[in-house]
Amino acid sequence: MSKRSAKERLESKADPVLEEVYSPSVAKEETDCCGKPRRPSKKPKKEPINWSAVLLLAMFCIPAVFGAYLSLMDYLNPEAAQLRKIQQPLEKCYNAANPDKVANIDHIMKKYKGREQKLFAQLRTKYGKAYPECEIYPPP
Repeated sequence: MSKRSAKERLESKADPVLEEVYSPSVAKEETDCCGKPRRPSKKPKKEPINWSAVLLLAMFCIPAVFGAYLSLMDYLNPEAAQLRKIQQPLEKCYNAANPDKVANIDHIMKKYKGREQKLFAQLRTKYGKAYPECEIYPPP
């Protein structure tokens, strides 16, 4: 065997171990467990959240979801929906004509349960001419 320097062996490519050690220009390729070359991992840059778009989306979606929720609750509990249809016009009428009775609406509704037509007729005759909010009729 002839004695050659490491540089000579590197140039002749006879010794792959020395090639790996003494060659700074040759980049070592990373491999996985199976010997396949690994791809360099490039993580995509995270873009910041566009809060104005999120707010705009919420402005359109929340009322629709809330309306659908109320419709579903009305479907599942029709008695509560019917009571609400009676209570809302009563509140409008009493807010305009006699605000002191707004706190007693639940008692008035219990008193006239099943006789809502009579209650609405009494409100129309008592307050109807002076307050258009009291020109109410029973819901269908």
